[in-house]
Amino acid sequence: MSQNFEKCGSMLLLQKAIKENKLLESKRNLINQKVYTESMNNVTIPVVVHVVYSNAQNNISDSRIFSQIQVLNEDFRRTNSDAINTPSQFQSVVADMSINFCLASKDPDGNPTNGIIRKLTNKSGFSLYDTTIHYNVTGGSDAWDSDKYLNIWVCNIYGGILGWAQFPYAGTKETDGVVINHDNFGVNLNYSSAYNLGRTTTHEVGHWLNLFHVWGDNTCGDDFVFDTPTQEQANYGCKAHPFISCQNSGDMFMNFMDYSDDDCMNLFTNGQKSRAWNCLINYRDKIFISDGCDTSNFSMSCDASIESIIHPSNNDSICDQKIYPAIVIKNNSSDPMYTLDINYRLNGQQYTYQSWSGNLSQNMSDTVYLASLKNVQNNNILEIEVSLPNNKIDLDFSNNFSSTNYYSNIGRTVNIQIQTDNYAQENQWYLYKEVNNSIIDSGVVLSNNTLYEREYCLTQGCYHFVIFDSGNDGICCNFGNGYFNAFFGDSLIGSGGSFASIDSLSFCISNENQSTNLNNLHDSVIEIYPNPASDNLFFKFKSQITINNPIFVEIYDVAGKKIISKKITSNILNISSIENGVYVLFMSIDSTKYTKKFVKQ
Repeated sequence: MSQNFEKCGSMLLLQKAIKENKLLESKRNLINQKVYTESMNNVTIPVVVHVVYSNAQNNISDSRIFSQIQVLNEDFRRTNSDAINTPSQFQSVVADMSINFCLASKDPDGNPTNGIIRKLTNKSGFSLYDTTIHYNVTGGSDAWDSDKYLNIWVCNIYGGILGWAQFPYAGTKETDGVVINHDNFGVNLNYSSAYNLGRTTTHEVGHWLNLFHVWGDNTCGDDFVFDTPTQEQANYGCKAHPFISCQNSGDMFMNFMDYSDDDCMNLFTNGQKSRAWNCLINYRDKIFISDGCDTSNFSMSCDASIESIIHPSNNDSICDQKIYPAIVIKNNSSDPMYTLDINYRLNGQQYTYQSWSGNLSQNMSDTVYLASLKNVQNNNILEIEVSLPNNKIDLDFSNNFSSTNYYSNIGRTVNIQIQTDNYAQENQWYLYKEVNNSIIDSGVVLSNNTLYEREYCLTQGCYHFVIFDSGNDGICCNFGNGYFNAFFGDSLIGSGGSFASIDSLSFCISNENQSTNLNNLHDSVIEIYPNPASDNLFFKFKSQITINNPIFVEIYDVAGKKIISKKITSNILNISSIENGVYVLFMSIDSTKYTKKFVKQ
């Protein structure tokens, strides 16, 4: 539930403007007294969205912008899915406002546009009474002709305010429009807030159309609308109807001009419709002659789309520290497509840019493999957008965006194969993780002449594969052609099969997805003797090892049980206390890991 706070700055700006210019108050009073009752046919308002950003977080995606335009259209035409939640008491006064919105397709100079302006700023944010957001020279973005376009600025707003709008006769043409905090613009389900469904913009556009808060910004105040109940104050959260105040029969807390949670709002009224249309007819009348939504004189020959994201698929589980996206693009235009811009990102981070070039005729597709992105969490959202086919505006941007959700286990795929010989009952194998010596997997009951294949997603750390043969003749080659192989993907880590009682394989995975096979290194730099041993094991180190710190030693039996764990400071380890059998020795020397096998007898 939302907490009580001043989420809207529109009335504060209006009060400031009237205080500074008393003439505005008389003009405002004239507007407030007018009620428009004539025909209110549909109107479509061209919208230009100015994304003023200083980092990746507030450089919102095209898809968020598209979602906001959709929310505006649904809310102002009462096609919103939650309209069914309107209490029966208010069903007789709810209204289709007959107001539509489009992202501008033509700019003030008559050129094609997608209605989105992106401006990188050196300002980390903007505040309510700060007009710098409205000017290029002060780190903002210049308004398009505010008589013919609804300008919406999206940025980082300081002070807890979610947005504001300029009322009619309450400012200049350069500042006329709506300002919205980036997190509250569009449908933003990744943002944990009661105001993440785009209703902040619906509310502020209501102010731009001269609608007041339903409580009149006074205790039991007047919003100059005849069919909204008088109520005591702003409502927060989502009240249960009827919530009574000011001797009414229930606050209209679900009205878009209250402060309720986004998922609680669902209506405008007939009275608010009359007031908004009065604003359009008497103050914003040039909207009716704007051609900002007109595409009739433009060729639709530039139209690219994303047909699908083929990797990762939705709800995929990926074992990798990186993701390698792949998409299918399509040329929907009659002209060949030679170039295309592709922007993509993970989890709202900075976009990565990649260009495509080729030759696609109409309705032809191509698969594009994008450069890798680093997985930094388990649950991920990949967003991909295409734009500027042949370096021109794509006039149909409804098909330019796609996204997918996937899960990543940040590690690396390791495959192990074990082919048994004629005497598989003599064999057991184990896969250990070194950090806690836990057994990841094992095979203790095996069938003759059978191929066992295992696939693991292993995270950062070192691992040891150990195989035992109680017959002391390995798994190759006197009694069958047994073997074992281990792979990083398609790359062989190591293999074996010809041994006596025990063989092992060790490898590590780093946090940069680099993998190291430790076996050859270990065999070449350290020896243990005698083997078999009775009382003491001696270590012989090659010249490249310098021991500056104690050696940490652990010994495991064939069942994976830890037998010895100790620190030694010489090259001798006493093993007289352990029973006869086959063992695996793990040694840590100056952060380097070593694995050896030996027999106690």
